[in-house]
Amino acid sequence: TSKFIETALHFDQKLFDETYARCLKEIGFINFYKDILIKTMNKISILFLNNEITSANEHFLSENIRIKISYEISQQKSKEDSKKQWVVFLPENEYHDIGLLFTSLILKKNNQKIIYLGQNTTRESLLQFNKKNNNFLLFLNTKRREGFADKLCSFLSSKLPLSMIYIIEKEKVLTKKYNNTKSIESIDKFISLLESEAI
Repeated sequence: TSKFIETALHFDQKLFDETYARCLKEIGFINFYKDILIKTMNKISILFLNNEITSANEHFLSENIRIKISYEISQQKSKEDSKKQWVVFLPENEYHDIGLLFTSLILKKNNQKIIYLGQNTTRESLLQFNKKNNNFLLFLNTKRREGFADKLCSFLSSKLPLSMIYIIEKEKVLTKKYNNTKSIESIDKFISLLESEAI
């Protein structure tokens, strides 16, 4: 973790590439994400909030990570043997997409069909999928005004009745349960559910 923080502090591309390559060789990409990257990004966020680094430092690290995950996705050859497709997105005004990219990689590794919509997707734009039985996956990362998550899930649940909606929450924000919506507390839990074919 400290090595990646150091790369961000000094904009050290060579050190970033060397440290990343060593992590992949020693622990693999999935463990790198779960055991190192999440902790690193949390620490970077704290440093930024405390004005100990600038947005440029944070962007250096996050953009390098995005490039690496995108490359891993492009190299993944999947059979896409699932019957349902996954519509993967972040809701309105949500831009922290590293977790979403990583989850897309996990889905591809598990031979799932994916429609990747990415950041800042309006809920109304999803209505074109309402006549098909899809899986929807979204992250709730950013603290919002009270009631945002429940209003979003109520909308999706009622407007996409044929589909299942999976929500990965950084913090527990949903106060109600919806018929076709499942809250998942972590990417680890999502991976376990996917590999056990429980979803």
